[in-house]
Amino acid sequence: MRVVVIIEALEKIELFRDPANHERLRVHKLKGSLKGLNSFSVTYSHRVIFAYVDDQTVRLIAVGDHDVYL
Repeated sequence: MRVVVIIEALEKIELFRDPANHERLRVHKLKGSLKGLNSFSVTYSHRVIFAYVDDQTVRLIAVGDHDVYL
């Protein structure tokens, strides 16, 4: 992953901390083999996959291009 994408991912993770930004980040539930996990956009082609641990905590699972869905 390029440094620019890593920096952008860190910025988007910081935005994610505020639920008011979730629509902007396109937070959504995943389906199929990733059912139970969620995702949000970093760039047009890069995503963060995460799981809610509780109301205040999430676990980041993967950051990357669409291959993170495989």
